[in-house]
Amino acid sequence: MHKTIRHWNSTHYLGETSGDADAEFEISVQDQLDSNGQIYIDVAPTGGDSDDLLALCVEINHLPETETPVQCLHVHFDSDNLAFSLFKSGKDKFLLRPESGVRLKEIRVDGQIAYEIEGE
Repeated sequence: MHKTIRHWNSTHYLGETSGDADAEFEISVQDQLDSNGQIYIDVAPTGGDSDDLLALCVEINHLPETETPVQCLHVHFDSDNLAFSLFKSGKDKFLLRPESGVRLKEIRVDGQIAYEIEGE
C-alpha cells in the first residue's frame, strides 16, 4: 500500500492545524506477515530527499539475552541504517537497544526530558 498523508490534525482531515501541517508525506506499507512475520512502514516527505526516511519494521523477536518471544520494533535512520530496536519487556516496560555507534543524547523539549538519537 502506498498513500499520501499529512499531519494528523491538519485541515486536510478537518483538523485545526494549518500551514506546514498540510505538507505532504508518502507512506508505504509492505505486508510480509505471511512470508516472514514482518511488516515494514516507510514514511518520507513527498518530493524530498530519499534518505529523509523513517523506516520501521515490526516483528516478533527474542528479548535480548533470552529465548522469550516479544513484540519488537526496529527503527531505521534510512533504508539501510538501523538506529535502534524497541522490545516489549513487560506490561509497562520496554527495552531500547541502540545499534552499535548510535548515541542517545538527553535534551529538554518544552521543559521535559527527551532523547535525541544520533547515528555516526
